[in-house]
Amino acid sequence: MKRFFDTEMVLRPWFRSLSPRLKCLWVFMISRCDMAGVVDMDWALASFAIGETVGIADMEAMNGNVVRLSGNKMLIPGFVKFQYGDLNQQSRVHVGVLKCLATHGISYPFEGLPKAIDTLSGIADTPKDKDKDKDKDKDKGKEKEKREPVQRPRNPLMDALASFDGKLTEIGTSGWSRVAKALAIIREVTPEVTPQEITRRGRNYETHFDGAALTSTALAKHWAKCGQAKVITGQKALNGSDYFQPNG
Repeated sequence: MKRFFDTEMVLRPWFRSLSPRLKCLWVFMISRCDMAGVVDMDWALASFAIGETVGIADMEAMNGNVVRLSGNKMLIPGFVKFQYGDLNQQSRVHVGVLKCLATHGISYPFEGLPKAIDTLSGIADTPKDKDKDKDKDKDKGKEKEKREPVQRPRNPLMDALASFDGKLTEIGTSGWSRVAKALAIIREVTPEVTPQEITRRGRNYETHFDGAALTSTALAKHWAKCGQAKVITGQKALNGSDYFQPNG
C-alpha cells in the first residue's frame, strides 16, 4: 500500500526532539495504520521491527499527535486530513474511509477527541513543548541508560515464523527484522493468526514447492496458497514422486 508522506516532517520541532527510537516508532505507526489513521499496536512486533523496545508509555512523547482509543488501539488524528483532505460522501474512497472510522466508533468530523491537527507531521510548538525542551537533556541521559541490552519477551508468532530461517539463537538483528516484516504481511491477511497456523502452512508450503527453501519471507509471499496442501492425483501420485499432506 502506498500513501503520501510529508517531507517537512523531519523539520517539525516536536519530531526533531524525539530520540531515534521514537522517530522510528512514529514512522512505524503511520506506515501500519489503516485508512482511518487507526493502528492496533502490537508492541512486540513494533519492537522487533524497530530494533529497540517500545511501549504504550512512549505515546506521551508524541506531542498530542496520537490519541489512545482503547487498549493498544491508537488514532493519528491528522492522518485522514493529510491523506484525503475534507471527507465527503461523493467520493468512493472517502466513503470507504468514513466506513472505516465508523467501525472504530469514531464520528467525522472528529468529536470528543483533542483538537484534530491539520497535517500528519504535527502542530506548531506550544508552551507545553517549550517546557518539554527544558527536560530534553534529562531525557537524553535516560536514553543513554537504556542503551544496555534489554531482554525482550518472547513472541510465539515471531518464534514460529523464525524457525523456518534457522535456529532462533543464531538469528541476528537483520534476520529478526525480516521475520517481523513477513509477520506483518501475514497479519494483514490473517489478523488472528496463531503459531500453530504458521507451522501448519509451513508444512503445506513444502507440498507446493517441493525442494524449494522454506523461509519466513517465502511463506509470507505464498501465505494464501499455503492455506491448503497441494493435492496430487493420477499416476504421479501413485508413483510417489509427490505427496499430499492433510491439514490438521
